[in-house]
Amino acid sequence: ASGHLPQEVKPGGVLYFAVRDPLISGTGPMEPEKLEKKLLRELKMKGYVLKDEEAVKAMDQEISGYSDLIPVGMNNGEFYQNSHNLLTIEQFDVLFTHVERILSGICEEILAGSIKINPYKFKGKKACEYCLYQAICRFDPLIPGYNYNYLSEKEPAEVWTELGLPGGENNGC
Repeated sequence: ASGHLPQEVKPGGVLYFAVRDPLISGTGPMEPEKLEKKLLRELKMKGYVLKDEEAVKAMDQEISGYSDLIPVGMNNGEFYQNSHNLLTIEQFDVLFTHVERILSGICEEILAGSIKINPYKFKGKKACEYCLYQAICRFDPLIPGYNYNYLSEKEPAEVWTELGLPGGENNGC
C-alpha cells in the first residue's frame, strides 16, 4: 500500500463492529442521554488500537476515561495501565505479517484444490454455529476424517512470544 500513497501509513487499529440493532432493557421510559450511553456501550467496538494518542483521539475525539467507542482508556494523554487492547507499531507489523502468511497459505491450499472442512471449536463455541453453508457442508465429527480445529486460550504474552516478540515487554500484556 505504501507505493500508492504519498506518505507512510500506519494502522490506527483493527476493530470489529457488530452490525446489529441492540435491544436496551429498562423499567420504563428512559432519558435520551441515558439511552444513548447504553446504546454506545452495547455497540462499542472490540479489537486492538495503536498505542498512539493522536490515533486514539482521531477515533474518539471526546475520550476522557474509558472510551464509549473503542476498547481503550485514556486521560490527559496518558493510557490506562489496564488498557490491554493497545498495540505498538512493532506489534501491528508482526501481527499483519503473521495474518498475511496464514492467508497466503490458505490461498495456496485452495488453488492446489484443497477444500478440507476444518472448523474451529473454542470455549464450547463452534464455527459451524455461524456458518451459512451448513446445508451443503455436511461436517460431522462422527465421520472419520472430520475433525474440529480445537483452539486453546492463551495469555497475550504467550502469543507475542510465539510470534517472535518478547511478550512481557509489550504494553502490559
